[in-house]
Amino acid sequence: MNLGPPHSPTATEIGHRLEAQLQQVIFGAEQTLHLVTAALLAGGHVLLEDRPGVGKTLLAKAVAASIGGTSARVQGSIDVLPSDITGSLILTAGEADPFRFLEGPVFHNVLLIDELNRISPRAQAALLEAMEERSVTVNGTQRILPVPFTVFASQNHANSSGTYPLLQGQIDRFMIAVTMGMPTPEQETALLLGERGSGKLREIRPVTTPDGLLNAQQETASLYVDKRVAEYLVSLATHTREQLGPIAGASPRASLMALAMARALAVLDGRDYVSPDDIQQAVFPAWGMRLHGDQSELGARRLIAGYLAAVPTPQV
Repeated sequence: MNLGPPHSPTATEIGHRLEAQLQQVIFGAEQTLHLVTAALLAGGHVLLEDRPGVGKTLLAKAVAASIGGTSARVQGSIDVLPSDITGSLILTAGEADPFRFLEGPVFHNVLLIDELNRISPRAQAALLEAMEERSVTVNGTQRILPVPFTVFASQNHANSSGTYPLLQGQIDRFMIAVTMGMPTPEQETALLLGERGSGKLREIRPVTTPDGLLNAQQETASLYVDKRVAEYLVSLATHTREQLGPIAGASPRASLMALAMARALAVLDGRDYVSPDDIQQAVFPAWGMRLHGDQSELGARRLIAGYLAAVPTPQV
């Protein structure tokens, strides 16, 4: 009996599997994990704005293990050089070509950069091509990164000692900024008892493959968007420019990031179209860091909520 080819999981199925698995490792941050899963489906990079010790490294490792991919970590400090991220040429002996390229940590599916804003602006700039083009250029030669490729980066509060403000171009490469938040006392107790955390990481088995996630990303990117929904997002962006000025308001890239997140949120909801509600949910994590700089997450949410209230929601 011919049963036909095996079923290929949809983007919705892959998203649900990823989110469920992350929840087995990370305790309490359900909304953050939902947004991170959406960013993965959208092919975006994630900025984690939180204190040390709340599970940021664990989250990046859990993502890599869940997609069957590889991960690497860079600890941010003033001593980090661009070559510490991208890789460098090393001199070899006894070979036809005296130089060999030694790949840096950027050549992994998931790259975690702890305390990104402790890295000098020059080293931060080494990430720009990687995050935008999925490639790096060393000594005039362009080298393609593995796909999928996602950066998870954390940053300390701006008033912490030894920090540099993130370059605007650097901020713009991230799709969303989220916080992990603190667990409840009950969740922290369960963490101490090994019910979540690094102990669970060893139990993770891939729920997809890098190619499977790439297919899900392509499916997500093709999700239908009604013209009225796109016009609604443009109206929101235009309103921010009217309120903050054309430079500080939402850029076209910010609109593209929000729309990509809205598509992914719709996919996780099991729909084949983007609704105005998806746009509203997407702009909070996608625009907060872009529009309001060092303000608290709560302050940014309040301001964006004001923008949403000022622009009529279309009936679609």
